[in-house]
Amino acid sequence: MSKNGDFHDFYAQCRGWSLHLVRTYPTFDDIESVIAVSIWEHYSAGVDDEREMFRRVRVDVRRHVRTEARQSDIRKALSHVDSHGANRNRNDAINDAIDAISTSQRLAKLDVPDAAAAWVEHVSAAVRVPIPAQQRMAGLRWARTARKALVDA
Repeated sequence: MSKNGDFHDFYAQCRGWSLHLVRTYPTFDDIESVIAVSIWEHYSAGVDDEREMFRRVRVDVRRHVRTEARQSDIRKALSHVDSHGANRNRNDAINDAIDAISTSQRLAKLDVPDAAAAWVEHVSAAVRVPIPAQQRMAGLRWARTARKALVDA
């Protein structure tokens, strides 16, 4: 019997558990092709034990499903159209940008006293250098009053 005929017999022998894998992941349309490719790759590599083949194919299918799910999540997060066809995510991003601009404009109107200036620099710096406790307290007090002013504005 030719090697090709052997593969078809072996593939038919694996049909029962391959259908189980297809039923396990019903939301993925291409699972059957992933299974067939995986069986062929492992059979070509010399795996001819059905239990070992099932173990290896199951790992390949799970890896494929995880990758597809991750890519689907990324596509969903980047999608600008929700289930109702509205540009909800885009509008949310625009509203967030408007809020950020509004907040930065309100912050620009705040006067930072000299005592709190060191604390503001400390908090807004990429690398924070320790500041004395007295400056930290002055900054925290100013921030508390500034928050109240921003909420009321």
